[in-house]
Amino acid sequence: RWLPPGGRLLGAAPHMHLRGKSFRLRALRGEQERVLLDVPHYDFNWQHAYQFPQPIVLDEVDELNVTVTFDNSEDNPVNPDPDQRVTWGDQTWEEMAVAFFEVAQPRNQTSRRRIAETSPIIDPAERDRQIENIVSRFFARFDRDRDGIIVEHETPFTIRLFGYWEFDENNDGKL
Repeated sequence: RWLPPGGRLLGAAPHMHLRGKSFRLRALRGEQERVLLDVPHYDFNWQHAYQFPQPIVLDEVDELNVTVTFDNSEDNPVNPDPDQRVTWGDQTWEEMAVAFFEVAQPRNQTSRRRIAETSPIIDPAERDRQIENIVSRFFARFDRDRDGIIVEHETPFTIRLFGYWEFDENNDGKL
């Protein structure tokens, strides 16, 4: 956790590019959910930092969750090319979604490093179970012919473009 104990969330600034359609920021605490910011009609040319009427006490937040939507259709009047396959990127004609947060931290607060050092350590057996779960879900999702091997053409374009080779450690074209 890197949110500072005793900290306050003062505001948020959503950022997407031309295909960005909507942005919603929620604070979760247990089963409770609170919408902090809802921008149903995001406009790249009208980017703002939104200040909350009252600071959000971060000690009362378990998780901040951002949900965004994009519109790559012809109905989007600022879409540079609805027929273009869009990937993540810094350029305006590419796409991204980030949220910048304004956080106030008490002056007498311990440093981030200190907070990270006191984070709970995951039991190695639990870590192995989590990894196995991720791998199982990955194979269930992308091993189209269910042969226990994922070849490059079975993965989405973005995985092929940005990272298939990172998973294929022996360069045999199979995962």
